[in-house]
Amino acid sequence: MSVALLRKPKQIKQDGATFTPTALANYLASELIGHVPANRPIRVLDPACGDGALLYAMGNALDVAGIPYTLTGYDINRPYLDLAEELLSGVGALDTTVECGDFLESFVRRKSVPGLFDTADEEAPVYDLVIANPPYVRTQHLGAERAQMIAEKFDLKGRVDLYYPFVMAMTRMLKPGGMLGLITSNRFLSIQSGAPVRQFLSAHYDVKHIVDLGDTKLFEASVLPALLVAKRSESIGRDQVDLAAFTRVYEDSSVQEQPMPTFPSVVDALREATNTHFRVGTSIYQMANGTLLLDQSDKPWGLLAEDEDEWVQRVNAGSSFRLGERLKVRVGIKTTADKVFIRDDWGGLNGTQPEPELLRDLISQENIGQWRIKKAETLRILYTHEIRDGKRKPIDLSRWPKAEAYLLANAEVLKARKYVSDAGRAWYEIWVPQDPDSWKLPKLVFPDISETPRFYFDTSGKLVNGNCYWIPAASIEQERLLMLAQAVCNSPLMRRYHDLVFQNKLYAGRRRYFTQFIEKYPMPDPTALISEEIIQTVRQIHASGSAAESQHLEARINVLINEAFGMA
Repeated sequence: MSVALLRKPKQIKQDGATFTPTALANYLASELIGHVPANRPIRVLDPACGDGALLYAMGNALDVAGIPYTLTGYDINRPYLDLAEELLSGVGALDTTVECGDFLESFVRRKSVPGLFDTADEEAPVYDLVIANPPYVRTQHLGAERAQMIAEKFDLKGRVDLYYPFVMAMTRMLKPGGMLGLITSNRFLSIQSGAPVRQFLSAHYDVKHIVDLGDTKLFEASVLPALLVAKRSESIGRDQVDLAAFTRVYEDSSVQEQPMPTFPSVVDALREATNTHFRVGTSIYQMANGTLLLDQSDKPWGLLAEDEDEWVQRVNAGSSFRLGERLKVRVGIKTTADKVFIRDDWGGLNGTQPEPELLRDLISQENIGQWRIKKAETLRILYTHEIRDGKRKPIDLSRWPKAEAYLLANAEVLKARKYVSDAGRAWYEIWVPQDPDSWKLPKLVFPDISETPRFYFDTSGKLVNGNCYWIPAASIEQERLLMLAQAVCNSPLMRRYHDLVFQNKLYAGRRRYFTQFIEKYPMPDPTALISEEIIQTVRQIHASGSAAESQHLEARINVLINEAFGMA
């Protein structure tokens, strides 16, 4: 029976999970089957099974291999389990059990002693194989009571995605030597908040294969997936370094004219496992295969082929320091009510606009360019803060009657931000106003999300929107560093470094420029003569009024950057 026949188009699970595409489920099952013992029945678990696609794929693979098995699935959605029961009736399981309930809550009810992997008074792990596509949702979005319960039971702190406690609970239910097949967001591979997940997996598993499927659009939802195949270690908390196979697939349209193989789907290409560009329909992808060194440090799992790793190490060797060691990256203003505070039509409010002294020019992702601001954009923000007695405070509305009238007209929206009043703040405040005195400093501004690097040097005192980050310069020396940083950050060399080391592309080639990434950018020696030449060329770009001249200077900078890192 086909999974597709049972599904409604674009049906999305609650709590952040999505249905697993049939081809991907079959691929993961085929990856697992080679590690399954063939001399005894095995027990298979999917703790968030939805319509049963993963259990169905695993059952088919076990049927073909002639291995007897039982299937167990949990899900919180009864209608999806009805689909799962119908689907799973088509495989040859010795027994099939699907339970409507929350796997995590069921797990913590069974477990009463502290320490997730304490063995005293614990029921023994019962499953030989876990195959799962757990939900991707922040615990903070689950409701206060459930989030607190999960945090306490799994000893979690801060912003945690739900798949992490799922992985911990699944591991406790998996026998030593048992296999885990996991589909999840690829974010855990590289971001700082994914470090606990990486460390947990390194400590408890022998990871066999990681597949980063990036922007391949295999899910209807905006999920950039990764697959992980791993064997639970016989000993817990082991301290060793492992080598895991990896595969990375991302869209790459830079080689349109190059001859390349064509496949019906990305999954078909995965089965070939070649280091090549390939076509699927009108899209072009690049696949890389290699070996990944895994340890229990908090560093990202950089999935680099041998030549890519060599290139990254050469850049690192040519650097003098990391940007975050000498410059501080800040986030822009977050109003949490942008439609009230940020507009490009203040002049059209027919006399109801606030006093012009409170309206400040705003740099935002809409109007920022690589070297210049887009003059046509006229975004302005009603900035409701000022410095009084050396401290940042909300403005006194009695002194600004027009602003008061405007804000009162939008009071319903502003007062709905209950977290503002709960924090003891005035109802009309901007939630994250930053430091008003810092805006006047020279600063490097860049958007959070962009297809290309857009690091703009501002000396006009404009404010920065929350969809951008900024780096202020508090001294002449830091201003020089900012110019050097602008050249490095805008260069093709650093764009490639960003892609290889942080591997955080979104759809349509867009990149995330998180603080944690930018702070790790390598920088050349600022005292070297070539760095001084780079800075002087940047000054020329800032002063240039000619697009042709700017392009010529930018090309010169890119050559100098390569030389500064010893990559010429």
